[in-house]
Amino acid sequence: AFVVPAGAVGIDGKNKFVFVRKAERVFEQRTVVPLYETKTQVALSEGVGEGETVVSEGVFFLKSEIRASDMEE
Repeated sequence: AFVVPAGAVGIDGKNKFVFVRKAERVFEQRTVVPLYETKTQVALSEGVGEGETVVSEGVFFLKSEIRASDMEE
């Protein structure tokens, strides 16, 4: 399992997601499958691999930016 801070996991409808950093100022939203959750951490069974960097703060901001970007297209 890949453990991330609870604040790194967002909710979009019925799906939970994280943002993975792909490059400087480039992020990818990934649907994840939690294995278990505590108040401070979430263990993921799917969605993130070893060595990948997960955004742990600013998830709401990134989600808002992506939605705004999608609306402009």
